[in-house]
Amino acid sequence: MKIVAFTLGLVAFSSGAQAGWSLVGASDTTSYYVDLGTVRKKGIFTRMWSLYNYAEPIFGKDGEQYSSSIMHVEYDCSEERSKRLFTSVYKKPMGEGSALTLKHSTPAWGPIPPGTAIELQWKLACDQR
Repeated sequence: MKIVAFTLGLVAFSSGAQAGWSLVGASDTTSYYVDLGTVRKKGIFTRMWSLYNYAEPIFGKDGEQYSSSIMHVEYDCSEERSKRLFTSVYKKPMGEGSALTLKHSTPAWGPIPPGTAIELQWKLACDQR
């Protein structure tokens, strides 16, 4: 998946002290946002909220369409891995409207794939240390 990433400095500058979503990259199908105001650190671990906004609606397992998802992700800054703690999906873009699905997870750690949105988010979260 080809990701168009913006410079880390631009992201830090544009989000500044204001809370909210900052666009950090995009592919043909998805725009990737993070809320740097939600970064929480504990030792080598960092948690942050991310939002994925889809160019075309996605159909869930139950047949419902959704246009965006919001995730709470924990990153291991020393081992280059992550796990989703919580996911919610929304019919409208940018996490608007009521959540269609809420999922709390007891996830397994997964590797950070190079050149992906996950890698960019891992770097942003861990660089906030």
